[in-house]
Amino acid sequence: DTMKAAIRRSKDDAQKARIRALLRVKQGVPHKRVGEEGWLSRSSLIFWIKAYNEDGIAASSRRLVT
Repeated sequence: DTMKAAIRRSKDDAQKARIRALLRVKQGVPHKRVGEEGWLSRSSLIFWIKAYNEDGIAASSRRLVT
């Protein structure tokens, strides 16, 4: 799986957390539960889902700009 390989390759803990959260969403876990698991806040998760949908896994290497 591309996402799991990206987690293994990354040396950035924040990027790994973003990818793990996106993977959980792809697995069907509700956004609220992913947030409760501590991967990302709900608002950050929504941002990263949108970025992933637009740019794929490469989006996870960006930084959140508010």
